[in-house]
Amino acid sequence: MGRWFGSEHTSCPNCNKEIEDSSHLLHCPDSGRFGLFREEVYKLLSWLQKSYTDPVLARIPPRYILGRGACTLSSFAPLPHEYLTFIHEQDLIGWDNFMLGMVSSSLRSIQYSHLLSSPTMLNANDWLSNFISQLFHLTHGQWIYRNISKYHKTLGMVKRTERRQLILEIDKLAHLPPESVPEDSKFLLEIDFSMLRSGDIFAQHYWIHSIKAAVASERRKTFLQRRRGAAPC
Repeated sequence: MGRWFGSEHTSCPNCNKEIEDSSHLLHCPDSGRFGLFREEVYKLLSWLQKSYTDPVLARIPPRYILGRGACTLSSFAPLPHEYLTFIHEQDLIGWDNFMLGMVSSSLRSIQYSHLLSSPTMLNANDWLSNFISQLFHLTHGQWIYRNISKYHKTLGMVKRTERRQLILEIDKLAHLPPESVPEDSKFLLEIDFSMLRSGDIFAQHYWIHSIKAAVASERRKTFLQRRRGAAPC
């Protein structure tokens, strides 16, 4: 958005990282974002335990996800031989891609073998589809949190930035010399500025546009008077 439309709001709304890119979505260090992330991982763990997941496999994804790319699966404690192919392939795919639903095909093989001896009609394809949906849900939760933080109509970063800019402009215009404003508009400089600064955005915009229009009118009036005074007799 910053490249396409020249938006000045390219920083992260939560940790204030100057340039927010797509990879930052799941790596933001903000405590609120990570708190939500951790809650969603616990939900994933609960789903794994209730969905007839291979008991060793059920412990691996939550721990891996909470590492947020700081550790590899191969760095975990030694696991049985039948899990090594999955660990090697998933480390090649990488954590960020894993969170986008890109998982090693050997994951399905491990779960297929476990489901054969489980008291369920669930098949490996359905389990894998649901598992990837859980990953999408976790990633999407971070996206929603980020967007609300940035674009909420009153508390979002964009609105808070806009309000700060409006207050700075109000403070600047409040110190205009009275002679720069037409007589019938001087009341604009006699309002309670403390109330205006804490008022709603509509009132702030209205006052700024009004005072600017009044100043422009007075300048044009002065210009025309000087021009008429300089005209030859």
